[in-house]
Amino acid sequence: MKKSTKLFLAFAAMTTIGFSASAQKSTDLEIKMTAPTNNSTYQYGDTVFLSFDVTNNGDDALAATDTLWVGLVGDQKVFPMQHSGIAKGVTFAFEKALQLVNQQTEDLTADLCLRLYNQSDITRNGEPIDVTYNDDDTTNNVSCVTNVTLKAKTASINDIAQKEELGIYPNPATSVINMDMNLTKSENVVATVRDIAGREVLRQDFGRVQAGNTAPFTVSVSALNPGLYFVELNAGERKAIGKVTVK
Repeated sequence: MKKSTKLFLAFAAMTTIGFSASAQKSTDLEIKMTAPTNNSTYQYGDTVFLSFDVTNNGDDALAATDTLWVGLVGDQKVFPMQHSGIAKGVTFAFEKALQLVNQQTEDLTADLCLRLYNQSDITRNGEPIDVTYNDDDTTNNVSCVTNVTLKAKTASINDIAQKEELGIYPNPATSVINMDMNLTKSENVVATVRDIAGREVLRQDFGRVQAGNTAPFTVSVSALNPGLYFVELNAGERKAIGKVTVK
């Protein structure tokens, strides 16, 4: 197995690291990854559900307008994380769905580390963003999981499932969820439900569905605990993913 210290991640709507102006609020933010776990293994193109906690150890509370910025250590791209406000001594849980891509011909094994950046480190399109807080202690701004393995792709690019956005209704849901997918040819259709840690909690096989089917694919979620879930609907080479809140 090939060892590497670099992971290739596909992020959408990234922002690069730069420099900005002085802060307004003074705080001490600490990041801790909760998923994936150490020694996790992912197949080529898998969607990884990344979970992490941010604790406010400082004196000033963060408002919902104080955007947090997180990025992979060793990469210059970062992404914004929204929240409803983080008071002094409070921990806020975040989740992000990512697609890990191993661009090598052999398996890659590395540590996956997240860094929580100060707003003053961020620029958008070459311009500094508005700074609303400052993180006075950066010694607790990195958290890692170890020995994450990305399997090398074993098929041609034409064999990789095409991912689409999946519409789910009703959302939030209490008993059942419905999903639509217009099939252009007969396919075996399978729905998979995962929690925010990426654990599979429900799977339903709809069998072979004929082309032109207009009936929604319905899954019962009444046995699930309240919370946020990710749903994948697979039909041959097609894969659609969405998220739903169960109440």
